Amino acid sequence: MKKHFLLFTLILALAGTSFAQKYIYVSEDGIRKVVRADIGYAQWTMEAGDSSIRTAQGIHLLNEIKIFSWLSENWDGFALHDAFYFTLDLGLMKEEAHTKFMRGAVEKESRFCMNGAFGYLGMLGWRAQRWGALAGMDLRVRAARIGDLTMPNIDGPLLYLSTPLVFRAEYAMSKKYPDFRVLLTGWKTLGSTKFQPYESLRVEFPLNKNGRFWLLAQYNGQTGLSEDAFLFTEPQETTFKQYLVGIRVGNLP
Repeated sequence: MKKHFLLFTLILALAGTSFAQKYIYVSEDGIRKVVRADIGYAQWTMEAGDSSIRTAQGIHLLNEIKIFSWLSENWDGFALHDAFYFTLDLGLMKEEAHTKFMRGAVEKESRFCMNGAFGYLGMLGWRAQRWGALAGMDLRVRAARIGDLTMPNIDGPLLYLSTPLVFRAEYAMSKKYPDFRVLLTGWKTLGSTKFQPYESLRVEFPLNKNGRFWLLAQYNGQTGLSEDAFLFTEPQETTFKQYLVGIRVGNLP
């Protein structure tokens, strides 16, 4: 009796797992409608006012979770796109690491590099079968590091907060498949430059008719203060630039 009960329990567990996979991970109502993710290659540089350019390269990762926009699938009228996102780039410095003598020993700078950001993006607009246009704002928090050169500077804020305006233009290459559309998205901080202005441009090209897989290319740029924690330099204005290419998985809202 006990063996039969265990067998029955195992069958129910397998059936439940199959059910969950069918309706959560595989079906059109699954998790892929709520989450969009990127993976790719990134290269970023930091150029301080009185020093040479530092360059890093590594892997790019992004996870975007739709909040309300996953509920909307209207291709002829009001359009909403909003999401919380987290992006992280991890890699190594391309240049030779700095060295210095400390207490009779030679110390070497770390070659580890990172660039991370998180925030909330919201846009409103109009979407038709063949085209779409949306605009809004991005509440973005980020920091970057190449070796021991960090942005923001050590005595400054832990992270930089920027609020650039964002716009997106869409064009569907087939009226029969409205998801098969090219996306052009731009970010730009307007007004005063004291809030660490941010700018970006991203192009997404669909790889299949249902708009689940995308090829993307993006440029990111920001100005702010940086400081070298290894050489103990003074904080100075630095220009950050990043270029990345990759694959995006996930449906449009």
